[in-house]
Amino acid sequence: MGVGSDVDFQVSNQGQVGEIVNAIYLISRTGAGVFVSRSTILKDFDPQNDDNWSIEIPIVSGAWDTAGTITFADQSDLYDNTGSSQTKARIPVIRDSSGSPIPVAVYGTYHEGIRCVNGSPVVEFYKI
Repeated sequence: MGVGSDVDFQVSNQGQVGEIVNAIYLISRTGAGVFVSRSTILKDFDPQNDDNWSIEIPIVSGAWDTAGTITFADQSDLYDNTGSSQTKARIPVIRDSSGSPIPVAVYGTYHEGIRCVNGSPVVEFYKI
């Protein structure tokens, strides 16, 4: 199956073969959650030009702006700025490996968190 496929592989469950659908589930610090499907994440991914594909989550005033739009871009940094200047947190999906884009283990559940970077808060998403 190709990189853009919603179904990665099949598993046997009590003698039955079933498909596993890939998506991420993001949980905010307030408990709000959203699913993002693999096909949505990879819709605009171009393997010829994009080698550091990431999910971009909007950040406003040090927190995930759950009313904002989740986007996708060819960016490798996990965040754009620190403190009140931060507007994006990123989750890596594809990373370059010697000229070849390689999918990374990304699908699952992520929780919003904050860590300190050089004395400033940074919003990040941690896989749980």
